[in-house]
Amino acid sequence: MKITSAVELLGTVGLLAVGCVNDNITILPHSNEVQTSKPSPSFDHDIQPIIKKYQCSGCHGNDYYIYPGVKSLAQSGELVGTMSGIGYKRMPPTGYGKVTSAELETIKNWINQGELNN
Repeated sequence: MKITSAVELLGTVGLLAVGCVNDNITILPHSNEVQTSKPSPSFDHDIQPIIKKYQCSGCHGNDYYIYPGVKSLAQSGELVGTMSGIGYKRMPPTGYGKVTSAELETIKNWINQGELNN
């Protein structure tokens, strides 16, 4: 790249110093690495739809659909345990689909960020 003026030089140096942030993607200065930042999972927008998708409350009742019940299951380890089949009988049962790795990761992130009711 050919720099033709002091203004171009300052603009280029400024861009390299602070990096570039756009649409949850950060390009790090002096690097080819790209980091994506994900917003915190929301109970209403991320977790509850997963629970609803697999019809958990159909067999287990509303405690498996409303925030206090789901939070309790999350804190006990039962939510991730049943959905992953680790230490618990895998849920949902055959015929209701299998929780995807992305959905399980979303649930784990929600738990790790404090099971917020947002």
